[in-house]
Amino acid sequence: MQTSLPETWARLVEPGRTYTLLWTGKEITYWDWGTPQQKKEIKRKWPPILVPGGAHLTLTVQEGRRPQIPSPPTPPPISPSERVPGAPVLSLELSCSSTMSACGGLNISIRVIYHSPSSDNESPQPITFHTWAFNPFDAFRVYRRLCPNQSDLQTENEWKSFEDDRSAHVFWDNPDRELNVAENEEGRFVTLFPGESWSKSWSFDPPDDLQPHEQLRYQFKGNTLDWWDWGTAEDHAQTIVTLPGSGIEPISHPKDNDHRPKVVIPASDIVEWTMID
Repeated sequence: MQTSLPETWARLVEPGRTYTLLWTGKEITYWDWGTPQQKKEIKRKWPPILVPGGAHLTLTVQEGRRPQIPSPPTPPPISPSERVPGAPVLSLELSCSSTMSACGGLNISIRVIYHSPSSDNESPQPITFHTWAFNPFDAFRVYRRLCPNQSDLQTENEWKSFEDDRSAHVFWDNPDRELNVAENEEGRFVTLFPGESWSKSWSFDPPDDLQPHEQLRYQFKGNTLDWWDWGTAEDHAQTIVTLPGSGIEPISHPKDNDHRPKVVIPASDIVEWTMID
């Protein structure tokens, strides 16, 4: 795992001085054998795990601003024209409040609609799919309004994609897991008939430096289902798929989805809101 210095530390250090960061050691008293998926509750265990101290690094603080890390080019949102013939037709709708308070997050709601088995097929055939394609971590984009004159929001403006650098960088070493689609213990699979929809919501936290009256936009950029099949979840009592150990990645097996056509969900509408005091 990688992290940055806490803001409280950054305010205490002085340019030109040298500092040493020292890991003093720690006893971990709450632990158990197994993977996180196998443990519903972890209790105090003896003896504790000892992580010995001694690791350290030395750094010298320099005057200046933190260098900006260039962002990779942002691919355009997926167009409806990219849908694959013969594949089920799905779309996503977004909704949220038009304002956001500085003291709380904004509730974002999505609605995934299954329109028909394909663009030229109106039969009532259900589908079951893995919901990874709609995860809030990398399937959505946040845009921040940039104005030539921030005091005048009526001037010509542009929108820039905002990347949240507060997210932790985590390395996973958990083993892959095999999931039974019909059992669906963690609610990762959804069954829909044509005309039905599946909904989910979460809270969005604004950038730390967002000021009152600033505006943000939010959009589902479009994605492809990592796993899907015809029929209901009950029809897949013998269907086993493999999920990577992180639990937040696409299904790794079967990789080609048994040669079924790719289900492309195009980009959603854009929702916009304003920060208020």
